[in-house]
Amino acid sequence: VYCMLKGEEQNDDMDFWRKVWNYRFKPQDSCFIWKVFCNGLMTSLFRWERGFSNSSLCLLCHYEDETSIHILRDCRKVKGVWSLVFARLQHSFYEMKLIPWL
Repeated sequence: VYCMLKGEEQNDDMDFWRKVWNYRFKPQDSCFIWKVFCNGLMTSLFRWERGFSNSSLCLLCHYEDETSIHILRDCRKVKGVWSLVFARLQHSFYEMKLIPWL
């Protein structure tokens, strides 16, 4: 998101992780980004795959599986929040792969 708003392309995974771990983020923020990338957030799909839940559906929209990228960006309930925060979002914002989006 940061690179897109600055108009930069982010192609190199190593460069991305170097920025994440070396930037002045709080350690918990860097860990959160890492968990999102590694699919380590405790989403409904994560819990369902491990037998901790009866459903993998998103708890907000009840329409699609709740993955990290779904709950942070693609859920129709969350898209409304993004539209309020960034009024001029480009259509490509919702089509980007995970690392460029982060």
